[in-house]
Amino acid sequence: MSSAQFGCCDRHHPGRLVDDPCNVPVVFHFRSGIRSARVIRLLEDTHGSKNLVNLEGGILAFQEKVAPELARY
Repeated sequence: MSSAQFGCCDRHHPGRLVDDPCNVPVVFHFRSGIRSARVIRLLEDTHGSKNLVNLEGGILAFQEKVAPELARY
C-alpha cells in the first residue's frame, strides 16, 4: 500500500484503492473475528481509516446464528 491514506476499493478496478473516503461501512471477517479486529485496529491507527466493522465472532458466529446450514470450515 502506498503512503496515501487508506481509501475505498474502486468497484470498477477491484484491488485498487481510491483516495476519496467511503460513505459505507467496510466489514472485515475472518474465521473467528480476532484477525479482523487486528486488521481494523492497524488500519485505524496507521491510516486513520473510518467506517470499518469487525464481524464479531467471525464466520463461525455468522454460521451459527444466521446460516447454520452452511458447512463449517
